[in-house]
Amino acid sequence: MRVRVDDPSFELALPEILQTFEAFLAAKLVPAVVLTLFVTAIAYVHSNRVKMLIFSMPVPFSCAYLQSGLKINNTHLTGMVLVTLYHWIVFAAVRKMRWPLAVAIGLGAAIYIGGATAAASSALMAPVRAWPFLALAGVVFLLWAGASALYRPEPEPGNRSFAPWWIKSPVIFMISLVIFALTPLLSGGVTTFPYAGVFTSYEMRRSLKTLAGQYTVNNITFLLMFIAMWLMESRDIPRPAVLAGGWLVLAMGLATVYKLGFGPMRNASEAGQASGTAAAKP
Repeated sequence: MRVRVDDPSFELALPEILQTFEAFLAAKLVPAVVLTLFVTAIAYVHSNRVKMLIFSMPVPFSCAYLQSGLKINNTHLTGMVLVTLYHWIVFAAVRKMRWPLAVAIGLGAAIYIGGATAAASSALMAPVRAWPFLALAGVVFLLWAGASALYRPEPEPGNRSFAPWWIKSPVIFMISLVIFALTPLLSGGVTTFPYAGVFTSYEMRRSLKTLAGQYTVNNITFLLMFIAMWLMESRDIPRPAVLAGGWLVLAMGLATVYKLGFGPMRNASEAGQASGTAAAKP
């Protein structure tokens, strides 16, 4: 059976369409399931502090890294900057401009896709792609330091989803498949696309500044992870070992961030309790 499209010189065989769809599912099924479980875990936690700890785990990145086969390069660094920008765009659009959350998420994702595509293939960005990796990493570090210094945390309420998991999870899974289908041209940006971010923006809709700000602070751990993985890849270490080493570096960095209390990650209720306790002390 053949299905003809408008152009009479072009035909699509139905079996070929089905094979293409099956190949897509085979490639994207596991990442979509992992992303669904990851986002579901975030959704049913109330504390912003714990949400951000879970969200900072490079689970979506790991899936995209192993699947893409791409080595760490400059587009990973530009993607890290763009995904941070995504969260601030959502915050500004919702809180400052009073736009609907869905519109803000769509705008942020569109800017990420446009920026990542340009970073991967635009002639204008060719000099950035040609920079030495460690030099660009140094620039990203300076951007991180400046943004982290400007961040002023505010107590914001936590939020736990009340929707049954057996309704929420299938919806997340279907949206995950759509998201994975829309990211084939992003080069290194495909690994840093806000797969979980688009869902977390909704799950933390009452604390968007905490999400954007703490994500910015926590991103130093991703930068260290990328540098460590880039160094390991230059020595032809197997990809699974490179990823495991990157996880170790990120975990140590994240433990340091939380231990030193960079960017307070408290719910409004937790902040109130803390200030009340402090006031009660003699």
